[in-house]
Amino acid sequence: MGTDRYDEFSCPCTCGKGAFVVEHCEKDHPWRTATPVWHTARIDCPDCRTVYEIEQRGAPFVLVRLVDVQAHAMLREEARQARERLMAQPEVVAVVNELAEYLDKLPSMAETYRVLIAQRWYYSSLGTFRKGWSGGASWVRSSMRPDYLLQASHLTGLSTEAIEPLLAEYEAIHQRASVEPPAVGSPIYTVSQDG
Repeated sequence: MGTDRYDEFSCPCTCGKGAFVVEHCEKDHPWRTATPVWHTARIDCPDCRTVYEIEQRGAPFVLVRLVDVQAHAMLREEARQARERLMAQPEVVAVVNELAEYLDKLPSMAETYRVLIAQRWYYSSLGTFRKGWSGGASWVRSSMRPDYLLQASHLTGLSTEAIEPLLAEYEAIHQRASVEPPAVGSPIYTVSQDG
């Protein structure tokens, strides 16, 4: 058992010495999988491969400059580090600890579940929640995100004054890292909706 692949699309590369290729891929077994069909892309040109990369953005495949991809990776790393710095700030640690304590003091697991659902911090069923819940401290360690901080402050009655500037600084970096590298020209290929 493996994967069946065939070239679904091919066009000349930008320098004309090779090709941009989009492959159609599917499992070669009858069992259901989450993604029975997918597509990959490759650049069959040694010159263009050092300058470009092909990215799938939904249905379209676009050409992106490698320098832009590398710059975007550096921005994502900067955002990850900014998140770590933010979450380690004493003001943020106080909010996180207060939230863990607040969750642990709720009278029942069902009430904790209702609070997390109301805040849109949890999306699974109550049964799934009951099986996995191991306390407020464990939950904040694994699930707390920067975009939860203001809600957590309001929920626990803490002032947001100290964390708002820290959060704004993080959000600015995160926003820059969220923008995909620019595509070069029009999409080279768009996968049809039926495959």
